[in-house]
Amino acid sequence: MRNCTLRKRVVIGTALSFLFALLFLSGCGSNYIGYGVVYWSPDESLVPNGSMLPILRQSNIEKSYTLEVDGHKEGWSTDEWRIGFFEKKDEALAEEGRYEPFIHLFAVSQRDRLAIRQEPDIESERAYVLRLGQEMKIIDQENQQDSVGQYEGHWYKVLTDDGTMGYCFDHYLEAYDGRTGPSQKVSPELAFVKEALSRAYRPEYFREMMRSNKIVLERFSPRFGFFPDLAQKSIEMRLPSGNRTFSYESIEYTEGGSYVFTGSGLSANFFGENSFAATFPVDGNNSSERFVFIPEDDITTAIENERQRRADEVLRFAKAEYPIQYRSSAYGTLKFHEDSTFEWTGKQRLSPEVIPADSGDKGTFSFDYFLGSQVASKYDGVINLTFDQGQNLLFFYTLNESGLRLTTIDQRSVEKNIVQKVSFSPLVMAFFKEQE
Repeated sequence: MRNCTLRKRVVIGTALSFLFALLFLSGCGSNYIGYGVVYWSPDESLVPNGSMLPILRQSNIEKSYTLEVDGHKEGWSTDEWRIGFFEKKDEALAEEGRYEPFIHLFAVSQRDRLAIRQEPDIESERAYVLRLGQEMKIIDQENQQDSVGQYEGHWYKVLTDDGTMGYCFDHYLEAYDGRTGPSQKVSPELAFVKEALSRAYRPEYFREMMRSNKIVLERFSPRFGFFPDLAQKSIEMRLPSGNRTFSYESIEYTEGGSYVFTGSGLSANFFGENSFAATFPVDGNNSSERFVFIPEDDITTAIENERQRRADEVLRFAKAEYPIQYRSSAYGTLKFHEDSTFEWTGKQRLSPEVIPADSGDKGTFSFDYFLGSQVASKYDGVINLTFDQGQNLLFFYTLNESGLRLTTIDQRSVEKNIVQKVSFSPLVMAFFKEQE
């Protein structure tokens, strides 16, 4: 009986010893908290970028991982942000393969205060603001091209040198192989002009028109402006006087504060961030034009408001509860229609001194001229009558419930669609409003 009990104890003891041995060996083989892919190694001679290594432990105090590295009994410790963490080995191996094309790819910011976004979208929230020339590690690239402003490109997933990860548009970066370094350092002056020329500018008279609320649509058009294309090293300048294209080799900053577009004859002097004067050759002489930055939405709004003003004036002349006309015993009868056409009959006394005899009786009317400061308090506005035969006549007008008064305008008093003054002896014509 005692021998049987002893044998049972030996068997149980042996089994327990075997079980403890298995548990010990199992524990020795799984003492990793995960696996890491090294995105940006602080010492590539020891641990190259792209290495996949087991993670032994994590320090929440020091914000670091300790990884298993050959030759380091205690492991190799580095900042958490340098490592991509994965719980499973196969996930880490997949990331190691995906990251392989980007192992040596770095970038520097070509702009000061360049935003890193939380998502690859220009509307996404900012995650970080880069300094001019700040280095970062490229982690990935979005496959699909995107448009930011006038530029086409890709979004890079980047890691900054102080641990922020996010997305940055490639047009504003210089990507380079970390084994050779960036091609050149970016000076603050060149960074400024590249930033400034990342958008379109408008002739300075755009701003003057907006301030005075006198928008001449024929000259206030989105087609006019200064349109840089840094990628193609080309600038297109479109003005009412004509279009010019400047192709240049490089941009150089001079001691006098000018930016010279070498090989093109074009130079620019900036007055702050939003305006500059462009100097360029015309027929052997230098010509200058000032440009300003105006948000596209402001331009669109100004155009829409001016079109609405003109449409409202057309209705003010033409729309009524019943058909109306404006009659003068001396100067005939005027009728205005909602489609911007008019009829003027019985105007023989005005020919040929005011209205050419062959002008006809019909035409179109518009409100594309404006009152200058000297006459603004005297009249409601300026009406432009264009007869079907091509004659174009301008009149000051005053319109009220009783009728319409037209005053002749001397074309010599008109400057860029603004009537500056009343002529010495204008003809004033009074028309009474009546039902047809």
